[in-house]
Amino acid sequence: MQTRDVLDRWREPGAWRRPGRVALANAARIDPSEPMHAALLAAGAEVLPAPLSDAVVGDSDVVVSGGAPLDAAFFAGLATTRLLLRPYVGYDDVDVTAATGAGVLVANVPDAIDVDVANHALALILAVNRQVVRLDAFVRDGGWARTRRRTPDGLVLHRPEAQTLGLLGFGRIGQATARRASAFGYRLIAHDPHVDAAAFAAAGVERVSLEDVLRRSDVLSVHVFLSPETYHLLDAERLALMRPGAWIVNTARGRVIDEAALV
Repeated sequence: MQTRDVLDRWREPGAWRRPGRVALANAARIDPSEPMHAALLAAGAEVLPAPLSDAVVGDSDVVVSGGAPLDAAFFAGLATTRLLLRPYVGYDDVDVTAATGAGVLVANVPDAIDVDVANHALALILAVNRQVVRLDAFVRDGGWARTRRRTPDGLVLHRPEAQTLGLLGFGRIGQATARRASAFGYRLIAHDPHVDAAAFAAAGVERVSLEDVLRRSDVLSVHVFLSPETYHLLDAERLALMRPGAWIVNTARGRVIDEAALV
């Protein structure tokens, strides 16, 4: 279909390919065991794995793309595409303004991996609590064999019920992490200006200010979306509010933290 302008692709739905052509950008192959691939195939869609720069992508109705930045030049090359789907929550590396200017809708899947990220966050939180990495190194380096001591000198372990876990961000993933952590006895506090107080109350989590979640946390678990508002949210001034010996577990985007200030 030849376009006269970027919105022409929307003006003649009768001419759309049905059920449509879906490009899986940078996918090596179609995997029928993968739920999204299976659903597209079951719907009768023409599903085409292709490199991001391939002409097939530009001539598709829908592009599914994850793991690669998408800029204005990319969207300018989409002749017939009406939807760009990011198959997970983050889309900070997608130029949404350029997509809109090219007549392409952008969608994400907010709940795609919230369980997986929450599980991973809790795994890291518990690893910190039990000092797994340090104790593993102690054993591997022969420390236990030499001393028959359970821990290296100076290492103190605290049970979760003696610690405060702070959640920076209390959306789907933050709340899922809170549910898991509560079973281990952590005192839970959280900060998120975009979540209603009722959600905190329902989860049994104390709602606190940004400054308080930093000051009071023994472990801070980060769950915020990367945006201009949250870029380097944890800068030198805010990191200085944290307790000596506190830990940060970041399963959000790295640029939420000013790494130079952290190290």
